[in-house]
This record gives sequence, structure tokens and C-alpha cells, in this order.
Amino acid sequence: MLTWGSMRIETLQNLGQEMGNIVHMFSAGAPMRSRVLPLNQTLAQQPPCVGDLLETAKASFAVDIVALLVAKSSHFEVRHCLGASRQNIPFREAISAVVLRSGQPMVVTNLRRDPRFAENPSVIGDEHLRFYAGVPVRDDKGDVMGVLTLISRHADTFDAEKLHRLEICAQSVGGLVQGEMAAKASAAAERFERRSAVIKPEWDFTESRCDVFEHDVFLQEVDRVVEMSLVRSRCAGLVGIEPRRSGRPPAERILPAIEQRLVSTLRPRLRRHDLIARLPQRRFAVLLPLLRYRADLDFIRHRISGLVTEEFPTPELAGFELHVTTAMYPIDGYGGDDLIASLFQRSPSRFGQR
Repeated sequence: MLTWGSMRIETLQNLGQEMGNIVHMFSAGAPMRSRVLPLNQTLAQQPPCVGDLLETAKASFAVDIVALLVAKSSHFEVRHCLGASRQNIPFREAISAVVLRSGQPMVVTNLRRDPRFAENPSVIGDEHLRFYAGVPVRDDKGDVMGVLTLISRHADTFDAEKLHRLEICAQSVGGLVQGEMAAKASAAAERFERRSAVIKPEWDFTESRCDVFEHDVFLQEVDRVVEMSLVRSRCAGLVGIEPRRSGRPPAERILPAIEQRLVSTLRPRLRRHDLIARLPQRRFAVLLPLLRYRADLDFIRHRISGLVTEEFPTPELAGFELHVTTAMYPIDGYGGDDLIASLFQRSPSRFGQR
């Protein structure tokens, strides 16, 4: 597979020659929009664009919906979608999860007759999906990062030649997606450099390190740490702490005591740029910027767990367990929402009194 670094316009044009041109290769008597040009001509006139390629594929394959789904920790992010308004799709409801797990193309001519999908909400609900074709989209290392899908609301056929065309299209899409990611990384680096020219301290965080951050502010801080980690080729970690008593969250009245005890226990041992946050559903989290390896996060989690075990229990808080989990950028997500969702979907370690 071509890497974005070597994917010059000339290389893409050669790929276009291999594919024929998009209009001819994809066409099966389907009408084309007049503004959709052959791939070689399109690339000669303007930079490649995922949306334009998917629009051409939609018209050429004569399907109702074409979508690019990018895999996150627990769901597909609908990066591009033509023909429908789609939200993020949990893996448990996603037909494309089969393609993601297997790493192989999948064609289902009639979803209603396939026992794997006959009761899927997209099939029996208002969307009324019937035909599905999906192929994996891979990065330059060969790992599956998403799925390119064709969907129709009526049953249809799909031969081997069409599948081969779709796979070639997915290769192009994979390169373009990595190009978009590279452009975002470059923009993040530029923003960071501009900010660094004005801000002298190493860290551009809120001044007070002792406060417990609220959820919305904490999400912004996580996104900023991810941005800096991207620029510096580092990782960022989250440690989640969920108090429980007899399997239930604590009462609202006891939360201030838990928060005060957590802060007094953890703050003296944390680095100056680590953050503690109060999250919804009576949970807490610690943000750990600029880690090098997963082992760093595991070490800090064990350190926090030891502190909690030794110093957290008090007569007022007797009987509480603290469920401790971890998540790391970029392994478990690429932003605050993704990382926090991943944080509390993992099997926790339990510490505290029994």
C-alpha cells in the first residue's frame, strides 16, 4: 500500500491509469453527474478529496448510500457519508463491525435474509437497509483503520469485478484519509509553535493546579494535551476513579468528602502538570500528559492504586471501593470524548475496603 509521504500526484495518476478512469471503471450504465471528471483529469486540476471520490463511487455503483467509517475505541465515526444523515455507530449495532474484525471484504445482497443482520435496527427500522458491500480501509502499515461501505435500500447483486473496483477505491481512500490526518497534525504543530512563541512556560494550562476541574473544562484540557502529544511524539494517559459501595455509586452528599480525600491523597504525589477532574455519573479522572510508553501509565496507575489503598479509607468512607481504569492516547482514542468513553468501558481494578 502506498504511504501518504510518497503519494505524489503523479503516483495517484498512475493509480488512476491502473483503474482506468473512475467513470469508466465504475460505470455499469449508471448516470454520472456532469461535474465528476475522470480521476487523471481531476487530479490534474485540483488536490484529491475523499468526498469527491465517494461521490463518484456513489453514482458509479448506483447505490443509495456510500460511507467511510473510521474505527474508534467503541464505535465507528462516520467520517464521510453521502445519501443519508448518519451519526456515530456503536460496534454492537454496526454491520461493518464484521469487516473490521475479519479484515476481509463482505457483500450481503439481502440483509433481511441474512440471520446475522435480520434483526439489526438499520434493517428492520426506518432506514430499511437491504444491500451492503464493505471493504476494509487500511493505513500504510496494513492495519485496518476503517471500512468503506456501499448500501442500498433494495436487494442487489455484486459480482467479483465490482468488488475488485471497490477495493481499489478503498486503497485510494486510505491514502487520502492519511493525508487529511497529516494535514491536521501539521496544523496542530503550527498552532503549538505560535502559542509557544507567546507563552513562556512549558505548559499552557490553567494556572491553579490544585483545583478539581469540571467536565467541560477537562475535555478541553485533554484535547490540548493530545495536540501537544501529537507535536512531541508522546502519549497521554487517563486514570479513571469510580467510587462504589455495594456496587452502587455514592450518594451526592458524600461526594465532597470523597473528592477532598482524593485530592489530598493524590495531589502531593502527582506532577505539577497532572490534572484531577470531576466527571458526570460521580466519577473522577486524572490526566497524565507527556508519557512515553504504556508501561509509564501502568506504573502510575499502580502508584495511585497503592496510595488509595493505604490512605483513602476513613471512618466516614468505610466500605467504599474505588474502581480504577486507564486509557491512553493514541491507543484508546484521539480526543477527550473518545478517551473518557474508553476509560470507563474497561474492566476495572478494585481497591479499598471490602
